[in-house]
Amino acid sequence: MNNRIKSLREKLRQTSADAFICYSYPNYRYLSGFTGSLAILLISLDRAVIMSDFRYRTQIAQEVTDFEYVEIKGAAEETVSKQISEMGIVKPAFESAHLTYRHYAQLKAIESIELAPTENMVEDLRILKDDSEIELIKKAASIADAAMDGIVKEIRPGMTEQAVAGRINILLRSFGGKKEAFDLIVASGPRSAMPHGAPTDREIQIGEPVVIDIGAQFNGYHSDLTRTVWLDKIKSLQVLEIYDIVKDAQAAALRAIRVDMPCSEVDAVARNKIAEAGYGEQFGHGLGHGVGLEVHEAPTISRLGKGNIRPGMVFTVEPGIYIPDVGGIRIEDMVMVTADGCRKLTKSPNYLEISI
Repeated sequence: MNNRIKSLREKLRQTSADAFICYSYPNYRYLSGFTGSLAILLISLDRAVIMSDFRYRTQIAQEVTDFEYVEIKGAAEETVSKQISEMGIVKPAFESAHLTYRHYAQLKAIESIELAPTENMVEDLRILKDDSEIELIKKAASIADAAMDGIVKEIRPGMTEQAVAGRINILLRSFGGKKEAFDLIVASGPRSAMPHGAPTDREIQIGEPVVIDIGAQFNGYHSDLTRTVWLDKIKSLQVLEIYDIVKDAQAAALRAIRVDMPCSEVDAVARNKIAEAGYGEQFGHGLGHGVGLEVHEAPTISRLGKGNIRPGMVFTVEPGIYIPDVGGIRIEDMVMVTADGCRKLTKSPNYLEISI
């Protein structure tokens, strides 16, 4: 039996529901292995059904085991309703964070059932990566590392942020990435003070910070990596100062990570370092986030983060300081939690000054 289905059923037994219905892509992929764009899973305590249409019949046969295939012919809601009735389900649990109103209304219209809203039924399983997932994430991380190593050798004064982003996209694919994990961030000079500064036609100048935030997708799993670099020598002593503060804050957080530590406490280690240096107000985002089938997923490593650190978690550690009209610094790495701390999965050096 699929261990993931087994774990889901154990969670299902702790509720009053007798089945679980899943529409969201990351979750149905995690549970079934299906990579196509349309599927509905219906999992009871003794059966598991995947519903999709003719386009994916062969693909499901190749990718999916431990599920019965039911083909959607006509309206999807009719197939779902018929399957719920055929399986004798009376109280299906659904993903309240993912179900659209249209799908909810369709389920609500089935008179013989009572809907049971749930949160994080699958996400709670996904938060701990198994060995196969770790290997895919490591590969995605190595692709991002290679692309970062490649782009720092190519950046030259006068290149636009957009041109740099374009080259990164090519590099990510050339090293084996299916695509970028998210819309890449390349923000230079004063624009580096924008934490999510999308690349523009601004030309990169000597001596100013360039924040480069990239990630790859490999077999559905993601990576996330940020470096801040300069062409030639750094012109601003303040920017150099905040670089050292951010670097030290990240190092402190990495050293502090341990099993059973509250996620919010990991954030506090880096945040306190930055605040003690006088830049607490300039670090306005969380320290990190989980990475896996989604580039942003649980756990949340922030002041509001819930739960404790556990072995098998994969998340980012990305402190930053952003000063409007001056510039910003962010350094981001992915880590895997181990029994005795954490291990970095991204390995790119902190390049700082790039010779030109």
